[in-house]
Amino acid sequence: MQPPWSPESPYITIEVPEEQPNGTVVHRFAASDVDSNIDYFEIKPKNKYFDIDRGTGELLVKSRLDYEALEEPRRVTLDLLVHDAGVPSKSAAALVVANVRNVNDQVPRFVERAYSAEVVEDSLPGTFVVQVVTQNTTFFLPMWYPIFFLFLRLRRWTVMPTTSAE
Repeated sequence: MQPPWSPESPYITIEVPEEQPNGTVVHRFAASDVDSNIDYFEIKPKNKYFDIDRGTGELLVKSRLDYEALEEPRRVTLDLLVHDAGVPSKSAAALVVANVRNVNDQVPRFVERAYSAEVVEDSLPGTFVVQVVTQNTTFFLPMWYPIFFLFLRLRRWTVMPTTSAE
């Protein structure tokens, strides 16, 4: 197998984004042999989340990887073997550590079920009315949305969205 793998340090670390469709290629392993061709790659034992293309060394998503559902440290490990075409066949092994990277796949949720506010009849445009807060469960960042009163000639009001994050 190619560096950073070596017989003294048989580990390969890769980064894999969560929520990739089944069949997505997330990495391609390479190997060479000084006296023979590479015959095939395999994962032993079989892995819940990944398959390997035996001929190309492409690592394919087999099952949904959900960052939020994985326990810390949010990684998947697998034993990768590569076999040469020599007689007798020889093999090399690597422990692959696939660190699962979080992507923004969660819908923000309002912190409260309902927000209410009153606007004084003679309020000036730009008067603060109420602030609603959402929580993004992917990155756990609260978002504040102040709502201001806007008085138009037709005596209607609208929300002027502004956002900020802390």
